[in-house]
Amino acid sequence: MALHAYEKGVCMRTIHVYRAAHNYFVDGIYWGDDAEGVRFYLQVTGVPPEEITKALEQVAQEGTYTVETGGGSHARAIRASAGGMRRGQ
Repeated sequence: MALHAYEKGVCMRTIHVYRAAHNYFVDGIYWGDDAEGVRFYLQVTGVPPEEITKALEQVAQEGTYTVETGGGSHARAIRASAGGMRRGQ
């Protein structure tokens, strides 16, 4: 997880979730072969439920997902695919 300071003292966190073979990783740390552990971690770090669902779906399809959170309910996702970067909504 990376912390970024932006204007007005709001810290942004970047959480990288990816899957290789059947194993999940969060910020480069092995997280097991079960998506439920990743879901729990994202919940306790304050990621909104709809963003967690998007993250796990994207990881299942493309193998990677990056979530940037900060300031309460604000969450922005950057999805990375083999063909390049796409900005989420």
